[in-house]
Amino acid sequence: MRLHFYKAVSAFRSIRADIGFVYSQKKNENPVFQEYVTNEWIPKKKYLQKTQQSALVFNTPAWDLCHGWKLAEYLALGKAILSTPFYNELPIPLEHGKHIHFVSGSVDDMQKAVQKLLTDATYRLSLEEQSRRYYNQYVQPRTVMQYFLQYKR
Repeated sequence: MRLHFYKAVSAFRSIRADIGFVYSQKKNENPVFQEYVTNEWIPKKKYLQKTQQSALVFNTPAWDLCHGWKLAEYLALGKAILSTPFYNELPIPLEHGKHIHFVSGSVDDMQKAVQKLLTDATYRLSLEEQSRRYYNQYVQPRTVMQYFLQYKR
């Protein structure tokens, strides 16, 4: 899915996209990805600055189809999030068109969504505001701890 997003965004000549694949400790040896891999490591501070400056971000399930840490990070930053569907339920679901913009994962679907987010400022700003609100209400550490502690009793 990340490769489809890369291809979708690359079709827009008018935007500068810093997209690439960085190897983790477990190297993905899939030959399809090799031309997109970079060995450049981006320091966390620079990564956060670039993410904050981005018009939109892309989320897809992480290893073993779990919700990756980037989802919470994007919500905390109040970003307009483009995402493939979730495989695991959240306690409070993210709503398409309110907190997040879900796409099928096809290049064409992603291109249409990117176009919408880049040209419809009202929609993009609403997603940003609602994603941050969702973070504040359901994801911030204090709220999560309260959620877990209620089950201790």
